[in-house]
Amino acid sequence: MTTFLLILFLIECISILYWGLKTKGRMYEYPFLAGCVFTFWVLPQLIGLSNNQSVSNTGLNKTIIMSCLCLFMCYFGYTLNKDPMSIYNWSFSTKRLFKISIIFLIIGASFFFLILRLPQEITKFSLWTGRPVLYNFFASFLEYSLILACLLYLKRKSKASLIVVLFCLPYYFYKIFIGGRRGETVQFALIFLLSYWFIKRKALSRALFLIFILCFTLFSFSIGDYRSVMFYRVSSYAELKYINYIYNFIKIFEQGGIEMYNAVITIEASDIAKKFDFGTFHWNTFVFNFFPGQLLGYDVKSLFTIPYENPAYYLYGYIPPKGSTMTGLSDAFLSFWYFGCIKFFLISFILAKVYKSAIKGNLFAQYLYIFLIGGALHAITHHTQSFFSGLINFAICVLPFLHYAKKGRIIKCGMQ
Repeated sequence: MTTFLLILFLIECISILYWGLKTKGRMYEYPFLAGCVFTFWVLPQLIGLSNNQSVSNTGLNKTIIMSCLCLFMCYFGYTLNKDPMSIYNWSFSTKRLFKISIIFLIIGASFFFLILRLPQEITKFSLWTGRPVLYNFFASFLEYSLILACLLYLKRKSKASLIVVLFCLPYYFYKIFIGGRRGETVQFALIFLLSYWFIKRKALSRALFLIFILCFTLFSFSIGDYRSVMFYRVSSYAELKYINYIYNFIKIFEQGGIEMYNAVITIEASDIAKKFDFGTFHWNTFVFNFFPGQLLGYDVKSLFTIPYENPAYYLYGYIPPKGSTMTGLSDAFLSFWYFGCIKFFLISFILAKVYKSAIKGNLFAQYLYIFLIGGALHAITHHTQSFFSGLINFAICVLPFLHYAKKGRIIKCGMQ
């Protein structure tokens, strides 16, 4: 049964990849990008877990079925939505947009500087709490600045916008090369690729895109070794060249990965115990992300959360290894059983509307799509709240500024 389900999932993955590669530029659309994550990140781990004798076959089968459903919803929700976004079809003042990029740069750079000044014993841990979380939230304004500056530079060839782009690069250098952050690596690449696609209608060749995906896959499954050298400094940086990327990738096919193992345990326990949170996870994550414990007090903050015990801990006493993720498949199943795949339908449905508006030259939609796409992919590897928190971040941190800039000389980004 497991082999049959894996073959079915493989066929679904290949079909999505074919759909994205057969038309120019379609590889920047959400179903294809999600298909890449399922094919090159989820599938190898599931194959490895099928070879792992310690993994329950019933739990693995349920996880594969959930993977099939979620990937299908990424495609179905996207292709079902035929119409572009009908709101926020604004025209903008280029001068005001540039001022906004400067404001974002100043905010982000200030808090990024504070992060760099934090003691190493705080920053070396992958799970930040307290002050580092607050600093990181505002440091992410550098990302907001980079997106806007890229769009403005490609449309207007403004040297000033190019300077803003260059000032944003150290933030990503720190995140990617020092911190070994996979999500930021993908987001950084997509900012430039999507900006160039929206403005110039020129896409990276499909062969080069697949080569990048394959290289990133090898890097992704060796991230632990990379961080041991770069982040924890257990040895000289010269040790990077001794990381065996091929071996680590093959090992995933032999025994699986911890992230999908977390998903298998959680999905199996939730199904057996019939314990579902019905969306409680989203509220608790919202409170964790947006209620400042340092200002309100952590006791007050905890009052806003809704108690919920993970069934994996309830049944097996299982605690995921520190630094590992639960995957969006887990929280989707925990919320509504197999029907939790509706979360991926909503994500893809929203992104379809935004993308169709962006490709018609709507600057607001272009910015929003680039802003959200990283969280939409994190919805697969981490949790689905990544996407919905991104919407909230945009509404709070970006939308008011874009509203300020919407009057004045018209700017339409993209070739008509």
